[in-house]
Amino acid sequence: KKAGIYALVEITSDPKVTEIPVSSEKYWHDQKLKENSKLRVDVKTIKNLVYNPVLKIQLKRIPELKELSILKYFQKTNFPVKKFEWEIIKKLI
Repeated sequence: KKAGIYALVEITSDPKVTEIPVSSEKYWHDQKLKENSKLRVDVKTIKNLVYNPVLKIQLKRIPELKELSILKYFQKTNFPVKKFEWEIIKKLI
């Protein structure tokens, strides 16, 4: 019910196999899914939307976003967007 966009981030490194930083371990709810060494990137938060997210239900109401990846795929946490989709989403933020 609360799926949506909760942050805008900038990727600040190339992908590399790294361990989860100790400071991030507290955020893992399912310890079985936490893998120590995994391909990861560093990110910098550009805008935190945790208290005012753009919810998936809002995005579904916009006809121009019918092909938006977040509306089609359900098992990811990061989703690419096309430039015209970004322009629409940016106005919602």
